[in-house]
Amino acid sequence: MNHFWYKINGYGNKIIITEKGTERTLKKFEKIKGLKIKINGNNNYININLDSKNFHRITISLHSSNTQIKINQFKYIENLHITSCFGNNQKLEIGGNCIINGLLVYLNEENAKVKIGDNCLFSDNIKIWPTDGHTIINLTNKEVINPIKSGIEIGDNCWLGQSVCLTKNAKLPNNTIVGIGSVVTKQFQKENTIIAGNPSKIIKEGVCWDYRPPAIYQKETSSNLL
Repeated sequence: MNHFWYKINGYGNKIIITEKGTERTLKKFEKIKGLKIKINGNNNYININLDSKNFHRITISLHSSNTQIKINQFKYIENLHITSCFGNNQKLEIGGNCIINGLLVYLNEENAKVKIGDNCLFSDNIKIWPTDGHTIINLTNKEVINPIKSGIEIGDNCWLGQSVCLTKNAKLPNNTIVGIGSVVTKQFQKENTIIAGNPSKIIKEGVCWDYRPPAIYQKETSSNLL
């Protein structure tokens, strides 16, 4: 069974791979294990830095045109799935040095945008929806009441717990921790906080985080002070 594929239907599409610090265009019949790309559209641009080689199951499925996807050099990726449809000109950028254990990004509307900063840690089963996907209409004046006002932004050094969901217009500033199962529905401005709940709110301020478990962190930082 073939566990990886690369299919393109359309014109003007470009896939750039970076390996060993050198950028190159993905060859027509080239297969990269763990990377799946499918495009039905025109003038799409994908740029992926694979220098870390530490990834499993990156899937990009574009049913749009003029969409831009950029994945900078990461620490580790497991189960990253990106889709676009129902419009064009979508954009996603994932910053450098990130760890992703399970993330779905749905760019399912015209001009939908997501920007993820550097040094972020994502647990598994995380979903990012920069659009509602369907329209809510005011019956009095027939106006649409749920348009996209801004793209989703996740700042540098953010840690998102398991099953977190970010909805349209959401923003996390630098150094934000998001609790398990939280739903982020608005723009937060204050850095160094923990937010949690549905909808999320700030539950603790003046904090930061570290990749190491607490016991190891305490042991290593205590020894450094001796």
